[in-house]
Amino acid sequence: SIVDYLVHHPTDFRGACARLRPELQGLYLSAWQSHLWNRMLARWLTDRVPADQLFPVRLKTGPVVMPRAMPEAVRADWDALALPLPSARLHLDPTAPWAGVVTAVMAEEGIPLDEMRIRGVQKPFFSKGERAGKIPVANLSWSVGDDELNRGRRKLELRFELPRGSYATMLVKRLTAD
Repeated sequence: SIVDYLVHHPTDFRGACARLRPELQGLYLSAWQSHLWNRMLARWLTDRVPADQLFPVRLKTGPVVMPRAMPEAVRADWDALALPLPSARLHLDPTAPWAGVVTAVMAEEGIPLDEMRIRGVQKPFFSKGERAGKIPVANLSWSVGDDELNRGRRKLELRFELPRGSYATMLVKRLTAD
């Protein structure tokens, strides 16, 4: 129905998005907000960590960087880093250690923070809050063995604990990166 709608209304993207199921609207908004946050963290790292201490990781939305090691001069800032989720409700404090990366990423997107509102759509909204740049990993262990689902192949099993609300996706990418 979205394609049909756009055939008859080729410039009404708001109307097309309104035809998405509400749960998909929220999922897509969260995914885009997470993409922006990942870019903010990558920018923070790129601005502070020497290039030879970073390595690129490919995501479907584009490359980001992860640290190989953290220079001692940056370690305390890294340990304490919490970046806000970009949204219209974020009050940009120009003295905050994250202000420059938020401003730069949003400028690259061509969307000022105060315009990150979804007018005309009732249900989905951008979350407010912050995420830690560095997530502590506890009880990391692994084992290697034969893959019983794919004959002739090997498997790697990882076990670890993350704080509540953390996602394992980026950790797995970091652990399995070349």
